[in-house]
Amino acid sequence: MQQLLGECKLEKSIFKQLFLQRLPGNVQLVLASTADDVNIEQLAKLADKIVEVTPLPSHVAMVTTEESSPSQARQFQKLTEQITLLQAQVSALSSQPQHRSCSQSRDRHRHTRSPSPDTLCWYHRKFGGNAHKCTKPCSFTTPASSSSGNGPASN
Repeated sequence: MQQLLGECKLEKSIFKQLFLQRLPGNVQLVLASTADDVNIEQLAKLADKIVEVTPLPSHVAMVTTEESSPSQARQFQKLTEQITLLQAQVSALSSQPQHRSCSQSRDRHRHTRSPSPDTLCWYHRKFGGNAHKCTKPCSFTTPASSSSGNGPASN
């Protein structure tokens, strides 16, 4: 912590308080009883010795529903049921065949409809003789007065 301070100055009592707050709880308990005139270097050495002689925890805490309160047990059960429901929904969705989204399907059919030979393409239905992007097959014929042939438009 002193290295991090660098050339900055901090009141010794504040620095000591910040140093103690960063230590494990059991070390804080022991060092809190030291005299105010003990400097930081001495506190650091004492903290190191306390950590050396403190045994490491030999067990892991575990939460079980039997030891929980009734409200915690109900909440745990409710969460378990929700997870099971979500798993079933995911399974159902993944087993269904894949469908295109509505916008993809609409866009695809808008310009690539395959009409029967006696029907008009979308462009000729929409724009009539002014259509410029005819899609085949299309049964649109140009009127006899505006064209020399009566075949499908070549627009």
